[in-house]
This record gives sequence, C-alpha cells and structure tokens, in this order.
Amino acid sequence: MITHYVVRMISLAGGQQLDRPVVVEMSAPPVDETSKALSVVSSLPANVVLALDHVGLDEGGLSLVSLLRPALVKLRPDTVRGISADLCRQAQVKSMIAALGEFGGQLQAVGIETSEELNSMRELGVHFGQGFLLGRPQEFIDASTEVR
Repeated sequence: MITHYVVRMISLAGGQQLDRPVVVEMSAPPVDETSKALSVVSSLPANVVLALDHVGLDEGGLSLVSLLRPALVKLRPDTVRGISADLCRQAQVKSMIAALGEFGGQLQAVGIETSEELNSMRELGVHFGQGFLLGRPQEFIDASTEVR
C-alpha cells in the first residue's frame, strides 16, 4: 500500500520540472482497503502515474482497475501460467485489455515461462511482459552510467 510518507515525498518531487512521469507501483489492495487506496491514488500529483501489481482476472480485479484507473496493470503469474490452453482465461484477458483501453491503461503479463504463454499473450494484445523466458534475474548494474 502507498503510505502517506510516499505521497508526501512524491508531492515534494512533483514541484520539480521532470521530463517524464514518475511511476508508483503498488500491490493490488485487499477489498476492504479499496476506498483507502482510492483516497491515496486520487491525491497523487498529475506527473505521477500508478502501476498496479499482482492483479487477478476475476471480478475484483476488473473492479479495482475501473476504480483506480492505473496506467499499467501487472497480472498475477498464476493468470499467465497455461493460458494457451484456457479459453476462459483468454476471454478474461481480453476483457481486462478492453477495460484498460477505456482510459489508456496497459496490461503486462508476469511469469511468462514458455513460448506458448508468450505467443498467447501477444495474440491477445498484451504488449508488455516479464518472466524467465524473457530473461533471468541479473546482478544490478551501475545505473548512474545508464540514466539519461
């Protein structure tokens, strides 16, 4: 959950001229904390966008997405696993993409481990992904030489 300390730090940084948006990623809140999450998200400065992690394809996930309107939704890995053989889950992914499309949000598949999962997600219209098939975790690099 985004704490008020994080919101305060973002607000202070928001006064600076930034050439790109600041992305805040939070885990999907439990149902009983949805109103609190909405309150925090609605207080974020305009240059801060929300990425929502660990979202399911159930009714709760769709409701959360329509309420918080994140710029990016990262699916739970269990929703991706074996999706090539599950037409129902494929339909749910299409519904999530349609809901996100209403306000310009994007969907990211998490836990892509097979080429079948990758191909299915691409065919469904998912443009972002992560998982062992796409790259194993690596050591940190010196970001100071990489930042532009």
